[in-house]
Amino acid sequence: MNHQQLFRCLYVLAVLKDEGRINRSKLVDCFRIGTCQASLDLTRVTELWPNAMRYDPSEKAYIVDTLPVGAHWPGLNEQIRAVAEHTGELLDLLGPWLPEAAEAS
Repeated sequence: MNHQQLFRCLYVLAVLKDEGRINRSKLVDCFRIGTCQASLDLTRVTELWPNAMRYDPSEKAYIVDTLPVGAHWPGLNEQIRAVAEHTGELLDLLGPWLPEAAEAS
């Protein structure tokens, strides 16, 4: 996973935290990516954080389920710190979800 993909995955978590839901079009509009890439990114989030969100077909969106803390993905906090060097505001958005990364910054 490259830094752009990681950033988009973390963006999904931040949107879930703030808005409680996300769909492909949000990623397409924000990052100017195709719908296939947006679908791959959302699938990646469900693989990395299996309980973070669930798809609701009636809303055609992913709905927040259980917020992750980073324990499901070894090395997550190190990658977040690497991304945060370029985008420090990302940690502010994620707040208490990533306490180790927040403490290290």
